Amino acid sequence: MSGDKVIFVDTNVVVGFLNRDMFIVDLLNRYSSLCGLLYVSVIVEIEAMSFSKLSDDEVHFLKKFFKSNFHQVNLDPNIADITARFRRESKIKLPDALIAATAMSMNAPLLTRNIKDFKKVLGLKIISI
Repeated sequence: MSGDKVIFVDTNVVVGFLNRDMFIVDLLNRYSSLCGLLYVSVIVEIEAMSFSKLSDDEVHFLKKFFKSNFHQVNLDPNIADITARFRRESKIKLPDALIAATAMSMNAPLLTRNIKDFKKVLGLKIISI
């Protein structure tokens, strides 16, 4: 891995990190130290902060966690176009299509525990854990 490699992180990996899954903690720490650039789509933050049982303090913690550990990529017209194409072609759920489109728009691999849906997206680079 080179120092300028971009890695996109899926929601399920973030949740594993927050749940202190040591395999994921170690993996993200290794990618972060080797690459320095861990990215998430805005939808990953939305998904993580949407759990119904989160307290206001936990939501505040999550906001700080994302800001401190990831670069957020917001939706733009190019990502919207790619997302719509993925939905038409692959029939995957909108959040997954947004995550895949965001990674694809930056020509970056997606680090995920859920290859089932993402493998339907032609051309998406996936790092399965």
